[in-house]
Amino acid sequence: MKKIIISGGHGFLGRALALKFKKKYKIVVIDRESNDETQGDVIYRWDMAKLEDEQLKQLESEIKSCDVFIHFAASVGVSKINDDPKKAIRDDHAISSYLFPLLEKYKKKIIFSSTSEVYGNRENCTEGDVLQIGDPEILRWGYAAHKLMSEFLIKAHNLEHTIIRPFNITGKGQTHRYGMVLPTFIHKAKNAKAIEVFGNGNQTRSFCDIRDFVNVLELIIEENLFNNETINIGSDENFITINELATLLKEYYYPELIINYREFKEVYSNSMDDIIYRSPNIDKLKKHYQPQFSIQDIIKSML
Repeated sequence: MKKIIISGGHGFLGRALALKFKKKYKIVVIDRESNDETQGDVIYRWDMAKLEDEQLKQLESEIKSCDVFIHFAASVGVSKINDDPKKAIRDDHAISSYLFPLLEKYKKKIIFSSTSEVYGNRENCTEGDVLQIGDPEILRWGYAAHKLMSEFLIKAHNLEHTIIRPFNITGKGQTHRYGMVLPTFIHKAKNAKAIEVFGNGNQTRSFCDIRDFVNVLELIIEENLFNNETINIGSDENFITINELATLLKEYYYPELIINYREFKEVYSNSMDDIIYRSPNIDKLKKHYQPQFSIQDIIKSML
């Protein structure tokens, strides 16, 4: 039975993956927020950015005997990065500085969760695109810049790897607390009967169901797909503007819903900037997997 370590294993992506894999593999979960919902054979409630000496020794022992390290641990969500952009960048750097050398020492494979933000404001993003991250005066882009630096560090350490760039993974179990679009809309529709759309609502997104995401990760591990490659994970069928998403919720699910419009800067600090365009090209992925769940399927799973 393969042993898989999942850092950030209590987060939305990590928890779904651990639940999917728990009958197939030995799962070790690391997350500072672990609780009774966390799935895993071994669970460490650690803050990976602040490991003590004994915890580092235990981590090294776990890595030595693992087959794959899936690295999700990071600050995620517009709200978290807005609240403390320095901490988000610093913590991710602290983890990379010791984790990658350990994986290199024992020649272990890493599946690294990067971010679609490395593409900047762009639609039809392809893995081989020349990247252009946004203005460095906007600290939000520091998150994307560090994720990209981690991609380079993985290659510099000569680690066996698959780098994944997720595009708006959402679905059942995702919290509204960190500013994710769909869970925030649905939470406010249920409780406040009103939602807020930033700007004119013409921002584009392409949502991918968490069930499709874990299916892809399962294929990557079981069939050793995209080895030493980068792969977009998302759906090109669920392309929609935020206005269209708000209207969809009102027409089909919450007919009394009030849609309000606010400027992004009224809610977030000057360290943040809204992403206007965001959608993946998944031609490379579709040679092996075709996303199965529509935007309607995603919404129904979250109601």
